[in-house]
Amino acid sequence: MTIGGQYYSISLPLSGRRSDDPLDVCVVHLSEATVNGLLQRGYVFLDCPADVNPGASLRIRETVLLAGYPGSSTKYDIPRKKVIAKPFIFSTSYLPKGLSIAGFPPVSHIVCRYERRRVSILGKRHLQTGPLPHGMSGSGIWRVLEGAGNTLRPLLLGILTEYHANRSVIISTRIDVWIDIIRQKVDSAMPNPGLKIGIID
Repeated sequence: MTIGGQYYSISLPLSGRRSDDPLDVCVVHLSEATVNGLLQRGYVFLDCPADVNPGASLRIRETVLLAGYPGSSTKYDIPRKKVIAKPFIFSTSYLPKGLSIAGFPPVSHIVCRYERRRVSILGKRHLQTGPLPHGMSGSGIWRVLEGAGNTLRPLLLGILTEYHANRSVIISTRIDVWIDIIRQKVDSAMPNPGLKIGIID
């Protein structure tokens, strides 16, 4: 199906180059037809603020969960016009010092360890070699809390945007940024206790 709606993004930096923008994010206010089409196909939307965690204060080496679909695990069945994607779900740790190394401001980004040869993959007892995470941009990084009755409650912390192989880190932009675009352009009542951003297009 075609995804339709209104697009909003953060204004370009003074250089005029998007490559100089550490945020580089966009929000789509989906059309009613798109929302209905996704719901009919079994997709589920997150509730805000119940399912997100803007303004999160993470502990050093706190364990977080990342889930997405790396390109190396995705196959294309051209004759049948199908995409066969294998999910990759793994846990890792928050590295606050990685932000200054990579040059991303800690107020807007979360940096996590990703040593490909030592990955803790969901459902596996021992550390495994993980795939190259290229293609996972747009995937979520989650804090998982214990809920009532031994249940687990995932909260969305951010959206994966960068992979730096030479530093063995994955970088995510905090969910605060997306929420604030929604607050400014779509729903002024949207609560955002986290980061407030500047002018957006």
